[in-house]
Amino acid sequence: MIAASRFEGLARMPPTSRPLLDFAWQHAWIPVLLLVLAGLFAGIRLKGRRIKGWVGEKAVRLLLDAHGVEHLHDVYLPTRNGITQVDHVALVGGTILVIETKNYEGVIDPKHGSIAWTQVLAGGRVKNRFQSPLEQNRGHVRAVRLAGGAVAAVEGLVVFAGGARFPKGMPRGVVTVTGLPAELRRVKASRRPDAEAVAAWERVKAIHAATDRDQSKRVHLETVAKARARAAERKAA
Repeated sequence: MIAASRFEGLARMPPTSRPLLDFAWQHAWIPVLLLVLAGLFAGIRLKGRRIKGWVGEKAVRLLLDAHGVEHLHDVYLPTRNGITQVDHVALVGGTILVIETKNYEGVIDPKHGSIAWTQVLAGGRVKNRFQSPLEQNRGHVRAVRLAGGAVAAVEGLVVFAGGARFPKGMPRGVVTVTGLPAELRRVKASRRPDAEAVAAWERVKAIHAATDRDQSKRVHLETVAKARARAAERKAA
């Protein structure tokens, strides 16, 4: 009876209203399609960022291999606050090199001493702030020192693998992927291999080999979330 009364109500609707109702019913799939497309677009953007990051890291790995540098990739190390993830750790001469890879386009403004840099796109119409990779990598260097022992020589290096430009010049400790070979030669010539460096390297390798990657990833994400929450609290204070 209820269904019949509904159909009777539709039948009694004014003629001008029924075409609108028919159109809405026949095209009810449109908002659903738009929602699906929006979800796909968001997923593609997220995957695109991940793919760019993977490409940048792969380029660095190939260069390290080409120069005969022993290295580890995607390393999880304990910190005082949890676990951190390091793109690459390499033994170059007598120095353990901690490498953070970035794959950015556009103009990069690395404000000296700032914890945030600016990426400029579309002729200046789009500006994105991001954490200073130098500041980010300092935490990685501390984690490697903690794992390998403070006596070893440990240096940090940020490698930009995309088409990013630095009109104001690159800060010390930052190179492009094309400048990485020269930086590897510089680091290798600066310090000969010694027993302390080798021992520290072996300790880092042992931790890397024994890592439960799935658990470490979960703890790392929790560590990052807590750090962001603390930063938001400081900003709001």
